[in-house]
Amino acid sequence: MKFVLVILTVLTIVCSVHVSEELGYPGGGVKRESTDVWAQDVTKREMPGKEMSNNRKCRKRPVAKGNYPFSLSRESTLQDYLANNKYYVDSIRDEYSNKVFEVNAKGQTPHTLWIGCSDSRAGDSSLGTLPGEILTYRNIANVVNPHDISSQSIIEFAVNVVKVRKIIVCGHTMCGGPIGALSDKSISDVIDLWINPIRQVRAANVKVLDALKNDPVARADKLSELNVIASARAVMRHPSALNALRRGEIEVWGMIHNVSTGYLHEVKIPKDEFEDVFYVSQDGGAK
Repeated sequence: MKFVLVILTVLTIVCSVHVSEELGYPGGGVKRESTDVWAQDVTKREMPGKEMSNNRKCRKRPVAKGNYPFSLSRESTLQDYLANNKYYVDSIRDEYSNKVFEVNAKGQTPHTLWIGCSDSRAGDSSLGTLPGEILTYRNIANVVNPHDISSQSIIEFAVNVVKVRKIIVCGHTMCGGPIGALSDKSISDVIDLWINPIRQVRAANVKVLDALKNDPVARADKLSELNVIASARAVMRHPSALNALRRGEIEVWGMIHNVSTGYLHEVKIPKDEFEDVFYVSQDGGAK
């Protein structure tokens, strides 16, 4: 057993050095903790319930020329995208054999609905989950509007059809939606209309936001948090979600993704004092 662990350790070191050299760090000479999951010891990342493969390989992660550390760029070709997909799939298979795709081939059973912003920096990938775990809905500035059939449809589908247990509404720092809603300049007719609900959030919290007038970044980030609360509340007032909440079948959480660090933090959702107004019982009668 000790011999096997020694061999694994040596292979891990060789793999790490190889990856470092490919990224321009000769001999892995820069002392830093590896952020490449394929260069880390599998025994340190094994989690209960996740099948790990013993046939893991040291794969070189694709890096787009002139766009380090990203794997694709504006100049990438179709073949680059397909190669990136192959690396992604092979990496999952290295760690979990073919189990992930075998399970997904039988249908989806996501445990969580992620409602987030379309921003390229702030997706559900921040949760570190595998394909099949998260049902995803994204739009500009993670707006949930009761008059928008798209967001209302995904909530109903998530709650009533695939039976998620968690709904996460996630905004992020440096979000263009709140920044635009704090400005008196037009972005475009359609986008101005789309972010109008955020302007309404701004109007409802004028004093809080005006206190941050001298710090535009903090002000925009505060509006992002308030927008998360407003969207989460809209989720909780959706008939299907509200019924599920009262039955104890789902939880609704608010989060902010910090694009400077990658970390998520919770946004507390205050109790809705008008919950009873929006509750409609399943037999069609109001409570």
